[in-house]
Amino acid sequence: MVLLEQNCETRTDICDSTKCQNGGYCINGEETCQCPKGFEGIFCEKDQNKCSKVVCQNGGSCENLDNDFVCKCPYVWPFGYAGRYCQEKVDIEKYKPKEEKEKEECERNECKKVAGNGKCDEQCNFPGCNYDGGDCSASNPDPFGNCSFASFCKYVFRDDHCDEICNNEGCLFDGFDCQEKTPTKCSPSEDYCIKEYGNGKCNPECNSAACGWDGGDCVEKKEELNDILVLTLITDPQNFIENIASKLLITLSQLLHASDLLFK
Repeated sequence: MVLLEQNCETRTDICDSTKCQNGGYCINGEETCQCPKGFEGIFCEKDQNKCSKVVCQNGGSCENLDNDFVCKCPYVWPFGYAGRYCQEKVDIEKYKPKEEKEKEECERNECKKVAGNGKCDEQCNFPGCNYDGGDCSASNPDPFGNCSFASFCKYVFRDDHCDEICNNEGCLFDGFDCQEKTPTKCSPSEDYCIKEYGNGKCNPECNSAACGWDGGDCVEKKEELNDILVLTLITDPQNFIENIASKLLITLSQLLHASDLLFK
């Protein structure tokens, strides 16, 4: 930035007269100071350190993110802490007695004899029995093996309540309980929107997540994906075509956040 003195007699480069702050440096001809990481502004006077004004509670530590921050919450047996500022106290061992009772029930039901036989036996389908040896959990007897708070998180999984301490990859994102829920009711009428689904005509009243985005009819520019999803359904073909196909397409659109799905 070039400043002209009174009467425009003298040219003054801002870099010659202004000292950059917070470790920034000036380059002649540039309008602003070159700022180090964490600072911004003409003179590097603005602190980007989001943690500078944040107090994480209960011994949590703050970590800067791009335009945000996160409190890393501690675990002090038998309690853990969660929430934006680690303000929520969680009893990690809360369900330990329940797990012990489940293990006793496993013995009574002789679950070891049927574990891993490829069939989900409901009398053994709970955490204390390792979900029937994995038969009821996609062949993985310990789906919470990478969860730091497994003894707690596997009992609150997908219970329609967000448990922040379980909302991470290792704990399977709390069964997506912390995500915004997709409306389940299609308005004005699910039957109407099923008939209009993917017919090439945009019906604004059906263009919602609950109605499967009208089969993509309201999308101006569609992006085609080459991915293939294979579903195996055991049902009568005629019954599938008449009673299942359309509703299944809408449900898949909701789950996959996609539209214009077709059966081949």
